[in-house]
Amino acid sequence: MSQVKTKLVRFCYCHLAEPRAVVEGQDKKYSLNILIDKEDKETLTRIQKAYEEAVQEGIEKFGQSFKGKVTPLKKAPGVGSRGIITDCDADEKFSAPEFKNKYMLSAKSKRPVSVGYRKNGVTYAYSSKEEIEENVYSGCYGAINFNLYPFNTVGTGIAAGLNSVLKVKDGEPLGGHSSVTTDWADASEFDEETGSDDLNALL
Repeated sequence: MSQVKTKLVRFCYCHLAEPRAVVEGQDKKYSLNILIDKEDKETLTRIQKAYEEAVQEGIEKFGQSFKGKVTPLKKAPGVGSRGIITDCDADEKFSAPEFKNKYMLSAKSKRPVSVGYRKNGVTYAYSSKEEIEENVYSGCYGAINFNLYPFNTVGTGIAAGLNSVLKVKDGEPLGGHSSVTTDWADASEFDEETGSDDLNALL
């Protein structure tokens, strides 16, 4: 399996606290989509290298016929097409400004994913599902470790397995996720009440 560590990317469609099935009846998985800037040549080169290694691994495991069935690196426009990365500029579903000049990659895991953050030069892991759900959301920024691997079970191709997630900084939430720091940035009317445990003081 070929591992990839990304540079700074933006998170979207976060399902890291609890597993989720995309379609009813499918296995539930932990998952995260990342938005990669097209100017981030270093991350894209790492993905290209890992993809080529995964193709070669698939040929060695499953024979030369694997090469003809392999998942393309770049998804072609259109419903039902396969690919490891999606060009958001070529897909009308991603017409919002935050998707401009970005590639999208989706990585999944059947097992819980290690999720953490950096503080004062040290990496820490979130200790609960509640912490993950509160702090890691669609719109924040970070980096992920994932691997590309060949499969020949239900279908044939290459998939991205999510290993770990590092939150680096906050960002404008995507998809209607409300942020307390954004919603209440100017909440000076409550400053005198800060520290009060008496609900009646606010009524």
